[in-house]
Order: sequence, then structure tokens, then C-alpha cells
Amino acid sequence: MNVTKVTHAQILRKMLEREGMFFDNEEHWNELNAHILTHKYYLNQTIPGPISWDDALFSWYENVYKPLTGALWSVDGKRTFPGQPSGALYLAVSNHWFFLKEKNPEITPEAAVNDFTRNYGTGLAKWFSRFLTPGA
Repeated sequence: MNVTKVTHAQILRKMLEREGMFFDNEEHWNELNAHILTHKYYLNQTIPGPISWDDALFSWYENVYKPLTGALWSVDGKRTFPGQPSGALYLAVSNHWFFLKEKNPEITPEAAVNDFTRNYGTGLAKWFSRFLTPGA
């Protein structure tokens, strides 16, 4: 019997590509995997017992990826960042959110996306984001 072992990276790639999330290169996929491993690390700090990669993936998907992409697409990220592949844009916003959380652990995905759009975006979404982010 020939059984093909499916790697974590293959699971992640198939799952996200079904949603239209594509990355330019293998380095971006590796960075995304590192994000999930970081999420797993933080989960292990708060939940007793070992956490599997699959459980960390599910938690990351529900608590990080979905809220962040939902906020990003609500400001029409494709128009705000023309020519930017969805994966690279996601990684940039995700990293921005991570650094903002170091200053304010309560910052929401929406606030992080609005801050990122205000600072780095183009077009009308950048202009409108000034009114959506408190203190802008």
C-alpha cells in the first residue's frame, strides 16, 4: 500500500488556496507556518498540556486569520493595495497587528487594518480609514 504523507505545509496551502489566499514564494509559506507555530507557542503558555499543530492551526485560523482577513477585505484590501498579492498583503498586515499588540494587547484586527491602511494604503480606502481609527 502506497500512502502519501501530507505535510503541515501542504494542509495549510490547500486550505488557504481554496479561499483565494496565494503566496508568491515558498518563503512566504514558511513565514505563515512560523506565524502558526508562534500562535501555538502562545497557546501552550495558557492552556495546560501539549497542543498539536492541527489544534494550533484551527485556533490560528479562527482567532487570527479569519478576523484579520475579514477586516482587511472589509476595507477592500485589493483596491487599497493594488498589485499586492493577497498572501503578501496578509503577512504585512498580520506583522503590523503583532507589533501594534506589543504596545496595546487589546487592539482589534479592525483597528490594526485601519492603522495599516492609513499608513501604507492608497486611494479612497486610505482616506476613509482616517475616520475609522480612533486617534487618527
